[in-house]
Amino acid sequence: MQHDAGDMQRKIINLPCCLFAPLSDDWIINVRGRAGNDGVTGTGQVVYGSEPRWETKLDLSGFGSDRVLTWRAISSQMRGRVNVLRVCVCDRHRTTWKKLGLPDPNKDGIPHSDGAGFSDGSTYRQDLTFVAPQTWTAGLSEIEFDPAQIANALQPGQYFSHNDWLYRVTGIFDDGAVTRYTFEPPLRRSIPAGDEVSLKATSLMVFETDLEGRMPLSMGKHGDTSISLLEWTNRP
Repeated sequence: MQHDAGDMQRKIINLPCCLFAPLSDDWIINVRGRAGNDGVTGTGQVVYGSEPRWETKLDLSGFGSDRVLTWRAISSQMRGRVNVLRVCVCDRHRTTWKKLGLPDPNKDGIPHSDGAGFSDGSTYRQDLTFVAPQTWTAGLSEIEFDPAQIANALQPGQYFSHNDWLYRVTGIFDDGAVTRYTFEPPLRRSIPAGDEVSLKATSLMVFETDLEGRMPLSMGKHGDTSISLLEWTNRP
């Protein structure tokens, strides 16, 4: 029996942000245009798709046996193009606490209210976020909010995400009363008032082919892999 991978129950697998830092990455919005008829001027026309998607190629380094073994487990769980990978956008130009001149609350970890961490020794993290002051409806390509929420941390060219839907800021316009942020692609889902939007952006991606993620080992147990990923756009 055949199944449509877009309709079946798909498992979401996290790619640990701190464990695999990409040697290189390339995030691009594929507008999925198609050629139309020639225009009256004789030039070709392009019809843009209604569902743009993010695509990327990550070159990952798996130095050391711990990361090699972890990647083997992750890539096996993916079952080729069946399951989904939650990927952090490792933006080297992302605003950090240090760039804002603020102390990093994650330096020593954030414990529970009783001062204890989790059973494995880990603690909470606090990432830069802002709160939607009103409901932003799907299809919008600009929003308004008070940038003081995030100490003006979000700049053109940087990323944000909500519920793993990824966006890139294209412009900031301040007329003194409100600050408007434009971005691409347009909102794929509505963002309810009061929801947090993260500057530590994430996206749900699938393998481009069933054979992504091979990690051959070289001398010294060193492993590298390259994976081509496509955004999961037909998610529930």
